[in-house]
Amino acid sequence: MKRVPVKPIQLTPEQVQEIEAAVFAVVDQKLDPRFFLLDVALEKEAGYWYLRIYVEQKDGTISISDCETISRELDPVMDELPALKDLPYSLEISSPGVFRPLRRPREFEFFVGRPVRIEERQPVGKGKKKAGKATAPKSAVKLPEGILQAYFPDRHAVVLKSQQGPETLEVTLEESQMVCLNPVIHFPEDDELQDISQ
Repeated sequence: MKRVPVKPIQLTPEQVQEIEAAVFAVVDQKLDPRFFLLDVALEKEAGYWYLRIYVEQKDGTISISDCETISRELDPVMDELPALKDLPYSLEISSPGVFRPLRRPREFEFFVGRPVRIEERQPVGKGKKKAGKATAPKSAVKLPEGILQAYFPDRHAVVLKSQQGPETLEVTLEESQMVCLNPVIHFPEDDELQDISQ
């Protein structure tokens, strides 16, 4: 639903978290069992609030038509939610995206067995000067990637399996790091080129 605010509404980070938690609890109960709720994010852009609900099909990718159906089903439910009563917002239902960063433990559980990579949260800078010397940005160092095997939220660590062999690696994530999906993108043209070379 699109609601145009009469005046900008300010929310504290705590209020945003409370709304996200309330929406998450309701959607998790009401969502069609064919789909899996990954995350809820209430974000402000250009003065407008966007309530983004990220879902995925349990047995495959989600389509635009699926998102439209879910939006129609959840729209009246969101209208009745007390946490959203006085908040103008725009409801968006979408897939997590192919390179999505994983935030919740349930996302890590859902994507076990999928390729992931570790990234720095902050964009690449030009490096900071310290004691008269320029230091290289952290992202200049190659960060681990592999098949997600497990996630341990208590110590914020992941176990990754090498995509080339049986080796596994446990990585304790720093505050500046996040785990992102890292799909292998396959182009049919690659098969054609391989056939020609043979």
